[in-house]
Amino acid sequence: MKNTRWLVAGVIAFALCTTHMMGAETAEGFIPLFNGKDLAGWKKVHPDNNKNSKRSGWKAENGLLINMVAGCDLATVEKFTDFELHYEYRIPGGGNSGVYLRGRYEIQIADDYRKRPSPRSTGAIYNMIPPSENAGGPATEWQTTDVKLVGKQVTVRLNGRTIIADAELPFVTAGALSSNVNVPGPIMLQGQFSPAAFRNLRIKPLK
Repeated sequence: MKNTRWLVAGVIAFALCTTHMMGAETAEGFIPLFNGKDLAGWKKVHPDNNKNSKRSGWKAENGLLINMVAGCDLATVEKFTDFELHYEYRIPGGGNSGVYLRGRYEIQIADDYRKRPSPRSTGAIYNMIPPSENAGGPATEWQTTDVKLVGKQVTVRLNGRTIIADAELPFVTAGALSSNVNVPGPIMLQGQFSPAAFRNLRIKPLK
């Protein structure tokens, strides 16, 4: 019962969040992944291991890409190889989400402010590469992430701090859409565990 009340509270909080539209100017070479109006360019994903996979709470509202309830994941229709990625996110208290690079490597999002860094803490490549520090802020506040992925080398900056520097990705993480690491893949947002909100998602493909 407590979990049910928390989930409803999380939905209300995101529905009433302050409007934040993307700026007219985009950083050089970056293209927006989200138009701020609808889910064009995205598709719902139904992993076999997700008990909530048939349910979707994803919608566009007030310039935000919002997951209202625990349900399916959401992935870009377009696929990418090497790139720089920028996104901002917010989760409710107790929230848990993630962003998958090429649909295979999850950057963890969790409510773990001030906890010791681990392979499962905010900014980690989930269960694989821990961050050098826990640079995440309190839940309900916006966080900013910048990522560079070239081949199997990844660098992650969270809230302006480099927490993973040119680390090698030895294998795919749990929930990956594919284990074939030699082909392009989408950017995927995890939706199966809790509400979450994203904004200013943009990518710069690298040649």
